[in-house]
Amino acid sequence: MANRILHLLLGTLLPLQIMAAATSPASFGEPAATSCPVMTGTEGLGRLYRTESGYRWELPDSVLGRAMSLFVTLLNTPTKVDKDAKYGYEGDRFGPMILRFVDDGESVRLEQAVGMELPDDGTPAARLHNESRTWNTRNWLPVLRRDAGSVTIDAEPLLTDDQLFGLQSASFMLKLGMCIDTCPGFSEIRQIPGGVIVRSIRTYTSIPFPGRRIDTTRWQIGASLSLLPREEMPARYFDQRVGYFEIPGRSVRENGSELAAAGITKRWHLEPAPCDTARYNRGETVVPRKKIVFYLDRNFPERWKETTRRAAANWEPAFEAAGFRDVIEIREADDDPSCTLDNGELTWIKFTPSPNENAYGRSYTDLRNGEVLCALIRIFDASFNLERRWHISQMGDVMPMSEEMEERMFEWVLTHEIGHVLGLEHNFYGSTRFETEQLRDPELMRRETSGTSIMDYLRLNHAVQPEDGVDAEDLIPRVGPYDLAAIEWGYRCWPGCNERSVNDSLSQRAAGMFADRNGRYMPQHNTRDPQVMAEDLGRHPLETIELGMRHLQRALESLEEPTPGMLDTTLILQAVRMQFSNYVGQVSQHIGGRRRVFDRPEELFRPVGAEEHREALAFFARYVVMPPAWMNRLLEPDLREGLASSLLERLAWVEENALAGGNYPVEAYLADLDKLFLGDEFDAEPTETRRAMVESYLAALDGFTGDPSRGITLRVKCLQRMEMLREQFAESGNPYWNGVCERIAARNENMEEAA
Repeated sequence: MANRILHLLLGTLLPLQIMAAATSPASFGEPAATSCPVMTGTEGLGRLYRTESGYRWELPDSVLGRAMSLFVTLLNTPTKVDKDAKYGYEGDRFGPMILRFVDDGESVRLEQAVGMELPDDGTPAARLHNESRTWNTRNWLPVLRRDAGSVTIDAEPLLTDDQLFGLQSASFMLKLGMCIDTCPGFSEIRQIPGGVIVRSIRTYTSIPFPGRRIDTTRWQIGASLSLLPREEMPARYFDQRVGYFEIPGRSVRENGSELAAAGITKRWHLEPAPCDTARYNRGETVVPRKKIVFYLDRNFPERWKETTRRAAANWEPAFEAAGFRDVIEIREADDDPSCTLDNGELTWIKFTPSPNENAYGRSYTDLRNGEVLCALIRIFDASFNLERRWHISQMGDVMPMSEEMEERMFEWVLTHEIGHVLGLEHNFYGSTRFETEQLRDPELMRRETSGTSIMDYLRLNHAVQPEDGVDAEDLIPRVGPYDLAAIEWGYRCWPGCNERSVNDSLSQRAAGMFADRNGRYMPQHNTRDPQVMAEDLGRHPLETIELGMRHLQRALESLEEPTPGMLDTTLILQAVRMQFSNYVGQVSQHIGGRRRVFDRPEELFRPVGAEEHREALAFFARYVVMPPAWMNRLLEPDLREGLASSLLERLAWVEENALAGGNYPVEAYLADLDKLFLGDEFDAEPTETRRAMVESYLAALDGFTGDPSRGITLRVKCLQRMEMLREQFAESGNPYWNGVCERIAARNENMEEAA
């Protein structure tokens, strides 16, 4: 039993020798000293100890009713992690739950926040909402003893609750089944200023699947419970014209008696210190009362530390526009006993060995008001493989990157992830900033960045060609004008102003941003709009894609005459195929697409026109249906075979656009598909490549007409198209086309008999 719990009396500090022992890896799981003196203070969480009857928690009156955050952090994980797994690594954090202890007479009620908290404006609607929708009772804990200034409760139901102090709430992300410990193995209970960390070792089954063996895994975790400030950050209501992460909720209508659907933004609590408020209100930039601090974990590579500081500094101009300076601070983990991964008040940037070619930034927020309490940014070392592929495919450069280029690309990726933890969503509209010619202008690209937002999935500026003279470093995205405006909108504050005035000012700013192309935000879920695509570039993506194809051609042609020191052939082919797949997806989005309109109030969307549709189909004609010789190593068979089906999938959108006033009817689209797959002339002897595309197209038409889930109008039009093709094939003197005609006729006869 001694190996399962530490007798610690909790206050604001612990003796240095106990804390040092607790941080030693060799001592993890060993009992700590039990002679810690009793500490008192309003910032502590009381005294947690063990008796023969179980765990007891003496809670000071100063703690009762106070909101607390509960996080669970992975400290030691099973060694086997799936290749594409995003979670399951040391330092992964889950939560927060927002909890509070409420003295209820004979028991202490543990409550959990379940919704946003409305401003206490005295209206009946706000009062009732805050009583019934913000907090729910989770548990009743019997009061075992009352003393002057404190109550003692039975803590056993809390510490053994796997939903609270274990991983059950994160079981889906970690693919865990049930916790099978009858009693968790507690390894340490540690006091931190204003909180407590409970460390334990827990065993879980895997999620059961038919035919799969159930495994068990052991996890070392730290659950951090910390007091939140007495004074909450004022919530900032979500505005769909500015791209912040949202917590859905409700707000009070203007008449003060009704609730309406609303949301609040996720953001850090920045405000001027009381002594700086007057200066801030005069328009001076001040250091915020509490900075945003990122800690580098102890294994963070030395090479990337300065680059990380530059990435954080890239956001300083945006905060200066909001009236703050020196907002983000990068610190290295030190020997402070509270500087641990499982301290839920700290934010970490972790560099992790993993085959996952990714990086992410995740913020953890108080759902009552949207305040970001902490964050985790994780960079997987395999993400450099992704950056190398971008470099190959978007520059046509098959030689290794220079160290400077590697650092600049790392800085770009990390700047993007910092933007996420500041609260910013992706803004895929940002890539529409410039015309194609502007993207190739060396002076403009030196002064500006290729898009309005680093929160877009902008990659390297692939419109630039070697003869343009643009420096390689200027191809990399940077913080743009939208980012500056969005941070100012989210973090500018107005000390002393009432809520209505603040909301009016924010609404006016959002309207101004939306009216300006450089400040405009469009949500990424608008999948039919060619203006809102991932990894595209420029106002005319079909033009920049053509320029991008030149880089792919140079990269592939370099394989014919290898150069000493050139990158691995497999990596080059992976890069080119990945980029070409992106281009195919972007071109496809123009088919049946519609654009959000900003210059005509009476028109919300405008269908993509016939000329643009044909330009997109011309891309497929050049590079997929009858590709040039240099693409022989690039094209995947699945892409060519599935092209006809994927283009027919968009028929319903083409029809919808035509009914909405577009100039590209379904009949015209089908006629263009005929030309794409069958060619202009039926008399010429078709090549083997052409025959394969003909067969795939006719099979796709056949499948579409026979699918009862399709609209009857479209099925009829496709049937008519096949009959028209049969008549044209019948007039051809070519044996191949005559054979196709006979197969269509036989198919139609079979359909008639089945009917």
